[in-house]
Amino acid sequence: MIDGQLISLILTLTVAGGGAYLGSYLREKGKSLATKEDIGKITAIVEEVKTEIGQRDWAQREWTQLRRAKLEELLNHVHGVGRYISSQSQKAKHGEPPSDDDPSAEVQTLMALYFPELQPEVFQFLEQSSGVLLAIANLGQQFASAGGDPKARAIFFDSYLANKDHVSYMRATDALRARARSLLVEIMPLAAQPSDFKE
Repeated sequence: MIDGQLISLILTLTVAGGGAYLGSYLREKGKSLATKEDIGKITAIVEEVKTEIGQRDWAQREWTQLRRAKLEELLNHVHGVGRYISSQSQKAKHGEPPSDDDPSAEVQTLMALYFPELQPEVFQFLEQSSGVLLAIANLGQQFASAGGDPKARAIFFDSYLANKDHVSYMRATDALRARARSLLVEIMPLAAQPSDFKE
């Protein structure tokens, strides 16, 4: 009987010990799995945040590059206005009709879409260039009305020279270029400073 009780006791102790060990083991395994699952969730969230930040950074870089390219395009159209004024002046002197390829609209469109901060300088530039073009158009009409009369043409041309305001146009052009340059440095902080260039 003692043998049966002893075996029963040993069996009970073994089962209890095994149960305690197995319970402890399973509890630790459960904690480990829960921790592993939590780490997986946290890792997924971190990766999602990294991706979102990367996309925002990429979008900001793309916007910066687009604005830089559009600023260059705007200045090319400003130079185009200068060339247009010169060509209209030559046409007026020769009695030719004016052309319709004035790039002023492109300057205004680029300002409206990409550079509202340039509005005062662009509007001043457009106002001054329009004034010069109006004076040139008037000269062309006067030359056309003078026909081949050299005295009348000389009087009209002298009046044009006395009343033209190319200085204000040049100042407005220079102010727009200077503000565009400072805007470039604001947009792209690593852009070279004006003092880096020798004139």
